[in-house]
Amino acid sequence: MTYFEENWISKVNLRRQRSEPRFSLAWWNVFEATKANLPRTNIDVEAWHRGFEALVGVHHANLWRSIDNFRKEQALNDVTTAQCTAGGPPSAKKRRCADISTRLQNLAQGYNEETTDTMQYLRGIAHNLKL
Repeated sequence: MTYFEENWISKVNLRRQRSEPRFSLAWWNVFEATKANLPRTNIDVEAWHRGFEALVGVHHANLWRSIDNFRKEQALNDVTTAQCTAGGPPSAKKRRCADISTRLQNLAQGYNEETTDTMQYLRGIAHNLKL
């Protein structure tokens, strides 16, 4: 909790005031992204990286093997782009992830600072998180 408070919220000083946090709220807050049904994490990038690692098959490929792997990756991207251009459906999210995203989006869209009980809202968020 101390790490989170020091880096993301900021500690309370001796005058009981908070200084500016190390990372501003606008930088890490995903409330608006959730309301707009935009990605809240970089998991898509991580998935691409895992897939590319599987394609390469080694940690330190030589130059020619790397060029060959980039060509294979580009061919896969060309196929995906052609499918999207032709009106094909986007790749489906796992049902569990889609359900959680829908519930979080509903919570975010229903939140009103003046009328929503903050603790009840946070409990709703917590019920959808799994550490």
